[in-house]
Amino acid sequence: MTFAQLRAFAAVVRLGSVTAAAASLGVSEPAVSSAVGSLRQEFEDPLLIRTAFGLTPTPGGRALAGRAAEILGLAEEAGHAVRTTSAVTD
Repeated sequence: MTFAQLRAFAAVVRLGSVTAAAASLGVSEPAVSSAVGSLRQEFEDPLLIRTAFGLTPTPGGRALAGRAAEILGLAEEAGHAVRTTSAVTD
């Protein structure tokens, strides 16, 4: 599991479509589909199901979405802390 995969998955969950997620992230639709596909294989769960309203997370997908948000938030905080500390010591 990579940050890029988690970002792609979180964007699909948030926006409800691969197309919208790709546009939001500035990547191709195949890149988003591939990232989500890799997570599906890794967790042996479909993670998302197609409904009349777009893609909706499965129970496993909802669990992953929550953790993905936490992980990505912590990564952002860590990056901010490093950048802030580096700026002070330069």
